[in-house]
Formats: sequence, C-alpha cells, structure tokens
Amino acid sequence: MLHANICTTNYRARTRELPGNYPFVVQETFIKTFTKQWHKPAKNLCTIIHRTLTDHVKMLITKHFALLGQGGMEQRVKSADSLYSVV
Repeated sequence: MLHANICTTNYRARTRELPGNYPFVVQETFIKTFTKQWHKPAKNLCTIIHRTLTDHVKMLITKHFALLGQGGMEQRVKSADSLYSVV
C-alpha cells in the first residue's frame, strides 16, 4: 500500500468518539493487506537458512569424521545424514 492510501484511509476512518483511534476494521484491513505479502519472502528466507545450515552440517561432518576409520566413518555419517535431508 502506498503511504498516501494509508493516510487517506486513516483520515476517513477516524472516529469522533475517540480522537486518534481507528476502528478495528481499519486496523484488521491493514494487517491483512501486509501479511498477504509475506509468503514468498518467508519461503525464500527458509530456503536460504536450510541451505546454509545443510552446508554447515556437511562441513562439520567432514571436519570431524574425515580422519576416523580412513574416511569410512565420514561416508557412513553422510549417508545417514542424507536420509534426513529435505528435498
């Protein structure tokens, strides 16, 4: 929503009984308008966080298990880790 639209809506919706108070319907409309736009940015953020954490865990697995059992332990942990990864 543009700032001008918000100001116009607020001005029209202002009540005389309680100056400076905006009816719940107006507040609810603004909340719904803004929260409708959250899905895509939130999904993008979750994707980035998942990718970052996955890369970090893989790096930790390699760092910790690479020298154990001539690398065999690392492969076993990575294969177990791949069972739990979300595609």
